[in-house]
Amino acid sequence: MEEMIRAVARDLQSLGVKYAVIGGIAASVWGRPRMTLDADIVIMVPTGKLSTLLETLSRSGFQVATTAMKKLLAMLPVKLSYTKGLSVDLRVASYSLDNQALDRAVTITLLGARLPVASKEAVIAYKVARFNDLDKADIKATITRWKKKLDMQYAVGACRQLAAETGDRRTLANLDTVLSWLA
Repeated sequence: MEEMIRAVARDLQSLGVKYAVIGGIAASVWGRPRMTLDADIVIMVPTGKLSTLLETLSRSGFQVATTAMKKLLAMLPVKLSYTKGLSVDLRVASYSLDNQALDRAVTITLLGARLPVASKEAVIAYKVARFNDLDKADIKATITRWKKKLDMQYAVGACRQLAAETGDRRTLANLDTVLSWLA
């Protein structure tokens, strides 16, 4: 994992790509450490640089499917396999939450690399949108650790905006559940 994280961070930084780590790694930073075999990353990159980005990642050992460019252009996530079952899930920023996560990211040193990690509130918002059992556990761990220091006004607004942008009403119901945990 350390080798993969260093490779992807090096490649993104060398190309000047703005990015933030979201998902399980970010949840481990803000909540409780847990195992994950992938790194979820949202990027802000001009369309003209996508081909160069994919070529660079390929040279660093990532397996880039022939459909990767098409998916990224359609704002869909792309799984870039590495070694030993490890992968990076890469997605171009397409929601307000993505842009805010990039702007509010906190740079930390993790696994031998300096990484911009989405804020704890942005991670909560991403996980509220998905809300599987692991997401719920990640949210609860983050709340337990940071309850008094969470900007829940921001997290609530981000969830509501994401629900409006995606048209997924489940996000609002999930948010109500999370807010009940804070009571």
